[in-house]
Amino acid sequence: MSLPFRPKCQPLQLGPLPYVDVTAAWNAVLQYTPELPALPLLIREGETPVTLAAEGFAGISVNQATVTIDRAAALKGLDTLYADYLRGTTAHHGLELAALPRLTHIESALRRVQAIFGLMLGPVSLAHLIVDEQAEPIINDHELLDGLAKHLFLRRLWLKSMFERTGKSAVVWVYEPYLNVVSSAFSSQPPDEIMGALDQTLGYEQPRALWLGQAETLLALPEHWRIDLLGLPLPQPEQIDLIGPRIAELIKQKRGIAWGIVPVSGEGLHSATAGRLAARFENWLRALEPLGVTPADVLATSVIMPEDSLAYLERGDAERALALTTELSSLIRQSYGLD
Repeated sequence: MSLPFRPKCQPLQLGPLPYVDVTAAWNAVLQYTPELPALPLLIREGETPVTLAAEGFAGISVNQATVTIDRAAALKGLDTLYADYLRGTTAHHGLELAALPRLTHIESALRRVQAIFGLMLGPVSLAHLIVDEQAEPIINDHELLDGLAKHLFLRRLWLKSMFERTGKSAVVWVYEPYLNVVSSAFSSQPPDEIMGALDQTLGYEQPRALWLGQAETLLALPEHWRIDLLGLPLPQPEQIDLIGPRIAELIKQKRGIAWGIVPVSGEGLHSATAGRLAARFENWLRALEPLGVTPADVLATSVIMPEDSLAYLERGDAERALALTTELSSLIRQSYGLD
């Protein structure tokens, strides 16, 4: 396995949280996910995945409702971007993140850490959300999509290097909640060109970590791609015929699978229990067995997560989701003797 940590159904979350105080955010992350902490992004302080991905790209304007681009200004900035990409230069692609400086002040709390996680919105989702002067998503603009892919690759590289300064391994997700636009009416680009942009952002270094907003979008990924860690909402058992073979193949290759199991709505959290969620996961384990992977195979490569980001929950619900993720992980690990 090419991951810098041991999955074994450990708990993890994506990073965005509804906090305004960075100390409180770090305390929650380290309490509930002490071995695989994700850098907390303070959504209510403007650290949204869209903003953090888009800022710094020439011609971009970000406000609360939309992200727009001046195409002429963007094209003018591509020469510098391409030069940085060819040199692997990340100095112009850094970010100001409230939680990042705290890494140097919490070294004692990082002793148990196997890997630090970060998150960067992917080029497909970002290009779907950015509109030009005609209010058209720039996902249909090959030149700008290619530029975004390179910009996001360099930003991921920079963030990974910041984490590695702690002496710990680092994993930076490419977060693609809208990858389904590849096969939708919103896109007139050939799917292979769109997926090529995603491949650029994933880059060539291990680990290549990709989070999908919908399980079925796994089928949009070329089968020859190397994905070291795939995150997706836990599929329903009836989806086994559709996506089961692809998941089984990843497990046979000992790729990591991060299962989004814990609900990310207040209503879902209030009715969820670790026992019920564990039963859902076990149903999926059993559904995979006829495809040639045993529960032990799956458990060894699995990470337990919420279904998506916790960014837009109330703080109490976000903490409930974190606690439930940890409780579910512990229940699975104890039930199968993984501790």
